Amino acid sequence: MSNYIKVPYTLNSFPLTEKEFYFIHTSHIFHSSLDDCKSNLRKAMTDYEFNRMQFAKFTKQDSVNPRFDLADCTYKVKSNPAYMFVPDLNVTISPDFETITDNRALSIKPLISNRDKVYLWYSGGIDSTLVLCSLLKNWSHVELQKLTLIMSKTSIDENPTMYHTHIENKLATVDATDYLFHRKLVGNDIHISGDCGDTIMGYDNLDHFDMCYPGSYNKAWRTNQHILIDFFALYSNRTNAKWVVDYVASSINKHMSRIETISDFLWWTTFNWAHNADIFVSVRYYARLSPECDTRTFFEENLIPWFNTIEYQEWAISSVGTDLRIREDYSTNKYAAKKYIHDFNGDDFYFRNKLPESSLVKNKEFFPKLVVLGVDTEYNIYYRDTRVDKYIKG
Repeated sequence: MSNYIKVPYTLNSFPLTEKEFYFIHTSHIFHSSLDDCKSNLRKAMTDYEFNRMQFAKFTKQDSVNPRFDLADCTYKVKSNPAYMFVPDLNVTISPDFETITDNRALSIKPLISNRDKVYLWYSGGIDSTLVLCSLLKNWSHVELQKLTLIMSKTSIDENPTMYHTHIENKLATVDATDYLFHRKLVGNDIHISGDCGDTIMGYDNLDHFDMCYPGSYNKAWRTNQHILIDFFALYSNRTNAKWVVDYVASSINKHMSRIETISDFLWWTTFNWAHNADIFVSVRYYARLSPECDTRTFFEENLIPWFNTIEYQEWAISSVGTDLRIREDYSTNKYAAKKYIHDFNGDDFYFRNKLPESSLVKNKEFFPKLVVLGVDTEYNIYYRDTRVDKYIKG
């Protein structure tokens, strides 16, 4: 059974600290608190604890706790081995993105053999288009008959060629507004999303960085920290920006010292701090589980964030220092994914011109009123009613 619990307001300390969580958003808990509570919570925190909690705001991305340093968290955060995969950061493989992507589609085939419905959250963006291309390439006609795309008009606008060539009158679709407003997720269907694509491929706001400092993402980060400080200061101030750069640098020196470029520095802020948050995006932002849905089964068996695998993570780690994620200019961002799409559908315009963009921003009307703030190890889902996205995205 799904169990939604409203997070209480506490005056002098963070609520629910006795619990253990798979996902917890400390910053959103803080910012959705009453003003008196926030004032007291701030007084009870050291500057380091406060800055660590503000990391999402300081880097302007939907990040939570550093998954390679879970002990460095306000709450007790655990990894679930069923879907919170922790890769070997020293791995070096021959990155074959096409094989990894084909194998991902093939690995899902046994999971759908006894299911009637498979839903794909399809935006027309790079991540979800890659998923659809892989399914079309690797699934049989019988298997594709089970597939329904959850999409909207913006999905067509974002990728018209894919829609008119491979979706229209060929695949089942459901309007995202209808699906999200009038239904609740149940536990018997498979739901596939393109989530964790950003954490594999790079930093959410690389476009903003490239606009401010064109061509600088291939520079050495250690000798150009002033550029990173200037950039992060745009989201806060120079003092906080300096703290962010020092904090991330410490993490890189501890875990991934071979990171050399600004691009890989920014990728690490996403790969370490945002990946676990991305696993829960579908339930956090899009939909509410039905009361009869077994939450454990849903998360562990029925929800498939496509890029959340050891293989994709090892590819990302091995891609550090290469041009597999981005090449000579920002238009090549998510290069490996765009190449896979182009190899399948031959859409030259999409390959040359499509840039990563947030589907959430374009479809905010889909957001539920409640804000999911945490999922504990008993699969209770904690929420508040107040929207707090303004504290992250401005």
